[in-house]
Formats: sequence, structure tokens, C-alpha cells
Amino acid sequence: MAERRGDGGRINRKLVGWANYFCFGPVGPSYRTIDIYTSHRLRRWLCKKHKVRNTGNVRFSYGYLYEKLGLIELTRRPRHRPWGDRLMSCPRA
Repeated sequence: MAERRGDGGRINRKLVGWANYFCFGPVGPSYRTIDIYTSHRLRRWLCKKHKVRNTGNVRFSYGYLYEKLGLIELTRRPRHRPWGDRLMSCPRA
């Protein structure tokens, strides 16, 4: 959805690129931190744009940001593993 709104798709492309680059290891806590940060910054920008004096949690809820505006939520993205769900093992000599 956000892809159709001009530069809105740039944020999602950057988030997906970052997530693909840093996808190995325990990334859950990092993804949660990035999700909180991006939603906070987007909400702050929307409040400034629409001249909302409060924090905008009611007007720009998480549902609005993720469902209506199409912001990517990294914690809900499926993790891409090139080897699938199998563990990699060294070939026997």
C-alpha cells in the first residue's frame, strides 16, 4: 500500500534491505527495537504534518501505521534462510 504513496515505499525498502542484510543470528530483539523506533518516528512526523498536539497514539495507532499506511513490521516478516529449515552440516570426509 505504501508503495503507491510517493516516497512512502522508500522506508519499507530500506527496512527490508536492512533486515535482509542482518538476518542471521538472534535478530528478534533488534527487529523489535527497529519496529518501535520506526513507528515512533513515523507517528511523530504525522503529528507534525497534521498539527496534532498530543503524541498521536489514538489518531495514528499501530493498526493505522501497519495496516492502512503499509509500514513493514520486521518482527512479523518471515525469516529468509537460504538453506531452509535444515541445519547446515559439514560433509563427511
